[in-house]
Amino acid sequence: MKTLTLSLTLITTCLLAVSSTAQTNLVANPGFEDIIDCNIDWGEIDKATPWRITGSINSSPDVYHECASEDSFYGIPPNVPTYDGDGMAGIVSLFAEEKIYSLLLAPLPTDHDIYLSFAIQPEEITDPEFGKLCYSNTHSMAFSDNLVEFPSLALSSDTLINNFNNWTKLETCYRATGEEKYVFLGNYQNSLNQIIYCDNLDETNFTYSYLDEVIVAPFDVVPDTVIICAGETHEFAIKFFDLPISWNDGFVGGTRTMAESGIFSVRAQTANCQLQDNTVVIKIPEREEVIEMSICDEATSVLTTPVPAIWEDGTIGTSIAVSRPGRYTAELLIDCEEESVGYLFEVTEIYCGIEAFVPNVFSPNADGLNDDLIFYFNSMVDFSGELIIFDRWGNHLFKKIHNSASPTLSWDGTYKGDILNTGVYIWVFRYQSMGDIKTRVLSGDVTIVK
Repeated sequence: MKTLTLSLTLITTCLLAVSSTAQTNLVANPGFEDIIDCNIDWGEIDKATPWRITGSINSSPDVYHECASEDSFYGIPPNVPTYDGDGMAGIVSLFAEEKIYSLLLAPLPTDHDIYLSFAIQPEEITDPEFGKLCYSNTHSMAFSDNLVEFPSLALSSDTLINNFNNWTKLETCYRATGEEKYVFLGNYQNSLNQIIYCDNLDETNFTYSYLDEVIVAPFDVVPDTVIICAGETHEFAIKFFDLPISWNDGFVGGTRTMAESGIFSVRAQTANCQLQDNTVVIKIPEREEVIEMSICDEATSVLTTPVPAIWEDGTIGTSIAVSRPGRYTAELLIDCEEESVGYLFEVTEIYCGIEAFVPNVFSPNADGLNDDLIFYFNSMVDFSGELIIFDRWGNHLFKKIHNSASPTLSWDGTYKGDILNTGVYIWVFRYQSMGDIKTRVLSGDVTIVK
């Protein structure tokens, strides 16, 4: 029976009674609601600060707002109410490529899933005989770390957007590269993936689409680590926009009570992908907990605690290195009701090498008796290595990777399909013990007889 080395996960203290999280949108003014002037004219998207115009100097993306005067063309159109709030943008594509951008409120984290979304509704094609309007899938979201290079596409549609009666919500899951400083809206769709429908197609066709509710939000909804004192529980209260929340243990919903240790994943499901965030929950024991560990002879092992502790030698920290068997105590420095709680590590020493049982003779003559050379490897810890068999001139005749998942390994005494001649052959097994990550070598010889 193998003795497995046990170590507690090294974590940071985070003692919370409730984890209440809300989404964080890194797009300022995502619904074009905050404007500096209600006297709106055509091409004045930059009144919805901090949005700005990029691309052609002749482009004129628009902003629409509830506060515009009743006779203004740039109030909210009666046939296109906003997706949410008091404002929205209007952008042309194809004949003229209007594009807008905004500085993100913070760099995107590269270690979390990112939720990307925006709502779009195209202007209806109303003049099939002479009209220039089209439907397309060209409106998209892109990122860049500067305003010079061409932004990288991050979110687009693979189908034609032609629902002029309702808003279409585009969304996806994204992993940041560290080069996302600005978010862009416009036609960043690859030309090979563009889908365009026009009643009368010519070089002056264009699409006009309304855009609203732009979202760039990290899915960082749970603490990396949660510490629960004995007899207490931890309450999660998670909401992430309108996405449904679930957990890897089957629980559904963002509000739940946690009482036991474990590694948990919380997930938010979009239309076509899944966002995920992880947390480690540590339950502090009610009384001193005994942890049995083993170390290899002449090796060093690290004892760790989930929070800082006072070790028996007076040091304070979350870990100590030990190289001898014995009993080691750690009193946890944590604000729980228990006066003193900690761990007792009982460390024993074991041999991390391998015992090999290999016959010194076999007869690969297909008579059904002793035809294969069977290697038996036994160890108290897991191992992996490579067995090589040589002839007396040092030529490699057989090579195979082997690990502790199987106790035996066999060789049929052949080379390139032919049975080898009678003689002495050398075997070498070079392996690594998982107990101390040391590389060791076993070797021996075997005689083939016929």
